[in-house]
Amino acid sequence: MADVIVVENLVKRYGTLEVVHDVSFTVRTGRTTALVGESGAGKSTIGGIVTGLVDATAGKVTVCGEDRSKAARSSRDRRRRAAQLQLVPQDPITFLDPRQRVSAALAETIALHKSDHTPADLMAAVGLSTRYASAVPREMSGGQCQRVAIARALAADPVAMVLDEAVSALDVSVQAQVLNLLRDLQTRTSTAYLFITHDLSVVRQMADDVVVLRRGQVVEDGPAEQVLDDPQADYTKLLLASTPRPGWKPVRRTA
Repeated sequence: MADVIVVENLVKRYGTLEVVHDVSFTVRTGRTTALVGESGAGKSTIGGIVTGLVDATAGKVTVCGEDRSKAARSSRDRRRRAAQLQLVPQDPITFLDPRQRVSAALAETIALHKSDHTPADLMAAVGLSTRYASAVPREMSGGQCQRVAIARALAADPVAMVLDEAVSALDVSVQAQVLNLLRDLQTRTSTAYLFITHDLSVVRQMADDVVVLRRGQVVEDGPAEQVLDDPQADYTKLLLASTPRPGWKPVRRTA
């Protein structure tokens, strides 16, 4: 299995505030690496650097063997990079053009990447009925919009995808459907996933490898089974202890 995404000694500062400190990890072909941590851990900042939306202060990001530390110089380079790596965002409704119909959004991406897909086969790939081809985002549920976002990403035939809290806003039942869809797609295409989430139950379902972040630093990493079932870092143990389990019920504090 090839290393599709390689992050080495990544640092990001905003003024004197360092939000990412010396972070390194890899994402391999056909595998899912999860970035895990509470809000403010630096997960989305790292995802932004990997996708080119945020500049790193120091360190190196390599995607498909190409150094992404410098911005693409031409639209041709940007298209080539986009064909290698695609982003599925946290909020698909704001990510999609509110006036653009589903078929037009998919056709636009297909034309941009000169792929052999059709809007209909992309919709079928993500389990979305073709009756939504003429729909705009406000006419669909969050889960359906997320499927459109995934279909747009697939239109480029990417080698890797960055999924930034891609199911956190969805109802539990819809979340399960989207996660199953992502696993099925990965099985068929061997796409590498960088999965950014705070939800350890999602990590257990999706991840092959886990990187646990706290305040911008890696506190533990390794195979998912090892990290989740035999954590070594106290912070990882705290995260796991804070995850609701079957039968959990909230209790009102009296003092």
